[in-house]
Amino acid sequence: MAQLDPLEAVEALLKKASGKSAERALEALDEVGLAAAAIEAVETKKVRKLLTDKKNTELRAEAARALFASAGDDLPSVGAELLAYEDIEVVCAVLDAITENPRLEHLPLLMERFSGALARDVIERRLVRSFAAIVAIADLQAPIEMEPVFAALAQGPGERMVAMADVCAAQPSRVRDVPGGALGTLIRTLEDGDLGARALAAQAMGRRGGEDADKALLEALAEDADGRVRLAALRAYHATRPMEGEAGMKERVKLLARALREDNAPAVRQQAAVYLTLPGSEEAGAALVPALGDEDWRTACCAAVSLGETRASMAVDALVAKLGDADWRIRGAAAVGLGRTVDKRMIAPLIEVLNDDDPGVVGSALNALRRSSGRFGVGPDPKAWRAWAEGEGATKKLLDPSRSLDERRKYGYEVPASQVFQGLDVFVLQSTGDHIENILKRLEITHQLTSDGRVFHELMHPDAVFVANCTGTISANDAERLSWFLVCGGSVFGSCWALSQTIERIYPGVVNMFPTSDQVLDNVEAVTLGDLETNPFLRGAFSADSTPMYRLEGAHLIQVLAPERCEVLLDSPETAARHGCGNLAVWFEAGHGVVLDSVNHFDLQGLETAAGLKKAEERQAYAIDHMGLTYERLREIEGEKFWSSSAKAAQFVPDDSAFRFVTNFVRAKRSGSLYDLTRPVPVEAE
Repeated sequence: MAQLDPLEAVEALLKKASGKSAERALEALDEVGLAAAAIEAVETKKVRKLLTDKKNTELRAEAARALFASAGDDLPSVGAELLAYEDIEVVCAVLDAITENPRLEHLPLLMERFSGALARDVIERRLVRSFAAIVAIADLQAPIEMEPVFAALAQGPGERMVAMADVCAAQPSRVRDVPGGALGTLIRTLEDGDLGARALAAQAMGRRGGEDADKALLEALAEDADGRVRLAALRAYHATRPMEGEAGMKERVKLLARALREDNAPAVRQQAAVYLTLPGSEEAGAALVPALGDEDWRTACCAAVSLGETRASMAVDALVAKLGDADWRIRGAAAVGLGRTVDKRMIAPLIEVLNDDDPGVVGSALNALRRSSGRFGVGPDPKAWRAWAEGEGATKKLLDPSRSLDERRKYGYEVPASQVFQGLDVFVLQSTGDHIENILKRLEITHQLTSDGRVFHELMHPDAVFVANCTGTISANDAERLSWFLVCGGSVFGSCWALSQTIERIYPGVVNMFPTSDQVLDNVEAVTLGDLETNPFLRGAFSADSTPMYRLEGAHLIQVLAPERCEVLLDSPETAARHGCGNLAVWFEAGHGVVLDSVNHFDLQGLETAAGLKKAEERQAYAIDHMGLTYERLREIEGEKFWSSSAKAAQFVPDDSAFRFVTNFVRAKRSGSLYDLTRPVPVEAE
C-alpha cells in the first residue's frame, strides 16, 4: 500500500483506527509510514483520541507509533509533542521507533529531553539507545555536530551526560566532538560529578580505554572518597584491560593486592580478592594469604576461594590452616578453596573436615572430594573416603573438570537443559507462591527441596544452584548461610517476592523492591534488552518473533540501586506506566557468585494464565506471538484435541521461557562463558 499510494493508504487506515480493527490499523499505519518516502499532512483526530481514551489505554503505544510514522512534514511538531507526553508508554514507543528506524532528523527531537530531569529508567535507557542508533548511521563524511548536543546535555543530570558521552566515545569517527572529547567529558565527570554519575563514568571509561582513561580510573581507585566509585573504577579497569605478558600480570597483581590490603570499603576488597583468581600466579597467591584473616568475612571467603584457584605453592598449607577457624564461614570457604587446588595434599585434610559439626562446611568438603575423584555416589563417611585415599586414590590422578575444554563444551547452546543440569546439585526453596520444582520434575532434572529454616539440611555447597521460589521467606540463619554460599561461588535465582525476602537480605545494595501502594497484579508484555543471538543470557530463552508475556501475581518490581553493577535484561514500559517501575529481570555478580532475579513466577506463565482465549486458533496464535512456538512445531500439533482448552493446551505446550532464562545462566557458568564475560585474560592466551 505504501508503494502504491502512501497518502491514500494512510487515509484508508485512519478510518479503521477504532473499535475491533483499531490495533491492526495502528500497526499497519506504523508500517506504511516507515515504508513511505514522504507523507503529506493528514487528519489524525481518531488516532490522537486513542492517546487519551481511558477505555483504550492498551492502544496508546500503538497510536503513538502510528502518529510518529505517518507525521510526514509535521515530524518536528508531532515528534516533540509525543516525546513531551506524560504517558511513559507513549514516550517509550516513540523512542523505540527511532531506535528501530533512526534518521538524522530525529536528533533535534531528542534535544529537549536531554536538558530535562531524569525520567523513569525505562525511558532513560531508550533515550540512550535511540541516540546511539542515530550516531551509528551518521555519514562518515558528514559527522554529527556535537557541540549543541553537549550544550543541552550539560543542562541535564550527570547520569545522562555520562551515557551520551559513552555513546560518542564508542563512535568517534561519526561525531564531530566538543573540545576535550567525549572521554574528556567522562573524565571530568569522574572527578567532579555526583556519586551516581561518577560510578557510571568509571564504567564507561573502562569500556572505551586509552591512556587518559586508564590514568583517571587508577586515580579514582586511589583517591575517590566513596567506595562505590572506587569499586566501579576497579571493575572497569580490571575487567576490560588485558594483561600483557608476565610483566603485565605482575603489575595487575600489584594493583589488586594494594586494593585488597589498603581499601577501607569491604566491597572493594571483596572484588580485589575475586579478581586475584589468576591461575599459576605465585604473586596473586602471596597477596591472598593475608586476606584470609580480613575482618570482613566475605572478603576472607572470597580470598580463600581465589587462593585455591591460583594453585600457588602456598595455597594448600594456608587453606588447611583455616580449616580449624572458629568461624564456620571461614572453614567452609577454606574447604571450597582447597577443592579448587586439585592437589593431592588436599585429600586427607578434606576427609577430616567431614567430621565438622557444620553442614555447610561438610557439604563443601564432600563436594570437593567428589569432584576431584569422580565418586559422586559416595556420602560424607570419613571411613569410606579414607579407604579410597589409601587404595585407589593413592595412585589415581585427580580430576579437574574446570580446566577441561571438552567438559566446557558439554554445556553449549546446542544441548538440552537436562544435560546442562546433569551432575549439578540444584536446591529449591519450597514456598507457596511459585513452584519451579514442577518444571524440573517434568523435565526430569534432579533437584532437592529445602524449606524455611532448613536451607542447608542437605549438605549444600557453593558449586550448586539455589532457586528461591516466591515468596522466598527464609530465616536469619538461612540468610547468612546463603550470603556465604553466594560469595563463595553459588548461583542464586529468585522469582517475585524472593527479591525482598531472599536477594536483598543476602546481598544488599545492588537491587531492592520498588515500593508500590498496592499489590502489582497484571499481565504485561516484556521487552528483551539485548541481542537475542549474542547475549548469553537471552539467547534461546526468547524468540525474536515473539513478545514474552509476564504474569505479575503481587510482584515485587526491581529497583536498581547500583546500575554500574547490574544489568537489566527485560523491562516493560506498560508496567512502569501502571506501577511506577518497569524492570522485570536483572542479573549481577556477587563475590564469586551470580544472582538472577525475575519478577514473574517460573510456573505461572503461558496459556493457562492467558485471558480471553476462546478458540483453538486464538490459543495457537498466542503461543506463537508470546511463547515462541514455531510454525514448524504448530504444523505438527495444530490438529490435536488439547487446543480446545487453555488448561489442557498448557500441559502440552508449556511456556518454559523463564526456566530457559535460568538454564542460560547455568550454561554460561558451567561452560566458562560467564567467567569470560567478566574477567580479562592474558594476551598470550586469547
